[in-house]
Amino acid sequence: MPTTTSERWLFAAAPTRGKSRPAALPEEDAVIAGLSAALGLAGESEVAVALEHVLKDTSAAYERLDATSGREDEAYRAAAAELLARFPVLDDPWHPDFAPTLAAHRAQIEAVLAESAVYAAFRAAQEQVAAVQAEVAELLARSARLERLLRAFRVRKLAGHLKARGGPAWARYEALLACERGKP
Repeated sequence: MPTTTSERWLFAAAPTRGKSRPAALPEEDAVIAGLSAALGLAGESEVAVALEHVLKDTSAAYERLDATSGREDEAYRAAAAELLARFPVLDDPWHPDFAPTLAAHRAQIEAVLAESAVYAAFRAAQEQVAAVQAEVAELLARSARLERLLRAFRVRKLAGHLKARGGPAWARYEALLACERGKP
């Protein structure tokens, strides 16, 4: 996820406790309003719990992906072995007989693949991998939105602590925000 210079500086410079004063952060307010509504979550603690669940689900999905990918690899090797037993030259696309063999026996090769239970198992394994990959992608997208929302809450909280402290650190943060909000 992209971050801003002001955000990174805030994380390094702001106190994590103490007094707080409201800071004008329209960008973070927009993120909080938009993502809270889209995700149906109200507060920082609720977002943190949801993120924890998504991260656990993601870890489990990656384990399933490893397992299904392993089964896909095994199924591929079995299907390749079955096909190469009949047409061994197909193992090397640079072999001078590769293209002629493929051209001359295309219908037979297609028939072997169409009738092969081993190849059907490979295709089924590919579909399983694709389904788990889609699940992982969905979980990663959800976690990114949750992480961004949690970060917006954190920025707002830290900025409030820094504003209450005031001084040169707050002035520097405001200068960074002004720079980021300006036109290049």
